[in-house]
Amino acid sequence: MRGALANGKQIQVTRLSRGLTQEQLADLAGIDAKTVRKAEQGKRLDLETLTKLGFALETELNRLIVPGRSPPELEIRRRDVVLRWHRLWDAHDMEPYLALYHNDAILHLPGGPQIPFGGTFRGKSEIRRAHEIAWSTCRTEPVRQEDFSILVSDDAVILQGRKGVYLPDGNLVRLWSTHIFTFEDDLIVDLHVEYDTLSFARLLQFPPVDVPPEDNPETSR
Repeated sequence: MRGALANGKQIQVTRLSRGLTQEQLADLAGIDAKTVRKAEQGKRLDLETLTKLGFALETELNRLIVPGRSPPELEIRRRDVVLRWHRLWDAHDMEPYLALYHNDAILHLPGGPQIPFGGTFRGKSEIRRAHEIAWSTCRTEPVRQEDFSILVSDDAVILQGRKGVYLPDGNLVRLWSTHIFTFEDDLIVDLHVEYDTLSFARLLQFPPVDVPPEDNPETSR
C-alpha cells in the first residue's frame, strides 16, 4: 500500500494527551516503537500503519496525515469516484460498481474465520464474490453525508466515519470504519478496509468457528 506523510506534531500531541509513551502506543497499534518515532518525525509511512495508529489513538486518520498535493481536478474526480462507490454499494448495483475497479484491483477485508467475507480478493471476479457474500449477510443503512469524511492524499482517497449496520433483531448500530482507496488514473486499484471486527462479529451474532485440533497450538504441544 502506498504511503503518506505523517503529521508528526499531531501524532505526538495526541499520544501525550492519552498519557502514552511511544512504546505503549506501539504496543496498542501492533507496530514497533521505531515506527512510532518515524511517525512523530513526520516521515512517510504506509497508510495501513497510519490507520493502526489512528485506531490506537482513537482519532480520525485525516488528523494524522499531511494532505497531498494532487491537482485539484484530479482530487475532485477521485472524490466523485469514492462517493459513487458508496452509493452503488448501498444500492447493491454490481455491474456499475465493478466498473469502478481496475481489472487487476485488490480488495483487502479484515476479519478472522468468523467474518464470512474477510480476506484478500484479487481481480473483479473475486471482488464480485466478496460483495455477494457481504450483501447477503450484512444489511447496512444508506450512506449519510454527515456520518463520514473524505481526505485525498497523493494517489489515495481515505473515506472514514460511522456506517449504519442492522442487527439481526432489526436495531441499527453505527460502527467506525476506514476505507483507503488507491487509484491508477481514475480506477480503484487497491481498497483496504479497517473496522472493529470483534464488535462486528459479536453484534451480528456470527457463530464462532472451531479451530481444528492440528491447527490449535494448545492441543498440538
